[in-house]
Amino acid sequence: MFTFILSKIFWGTVTILTIPTTLMLISWNAVPGDSTYKIKTGLEQVILGAAPSSNLKSTLQIKYTEKRFTEVQKVISTSHASESLDNFNNQLIASENSVKEIKNTEEKNSKPKI
Repeated sequence: MFTFILSKIFWGTVTILTIPTTLMLISWNAVPGDSTYKIKTGLEQVILGAAPSSNLKSTLQIKYTEKRFTEVQKVISTSHASESLDNFNNQLIASENSVKEIKNTEEKNSKPKI
């Protein structure tokens, strides 16, 4: 009975994790204009939301900024260049804010408490 329950939990977990993993793999190289691009950016936002620390969140934001820059390079001569540049600009702002948040947190933590 116990092994039956463990088996159900295992296969349920595998099934639940398979869906986002598949979506991530399908959309990995998506650029603005691709049908899977919104899936890619949506999954990135979910990952950012689950980041346990400001440092990790900032690291992810910087990686996403690098991705947006690569996307701009890929679509610069297409009709999606403007959208891609907007995405890049927005991601730069998000990265900057994330890094500022770390700096503010570090300053707050380093101040002597009265």
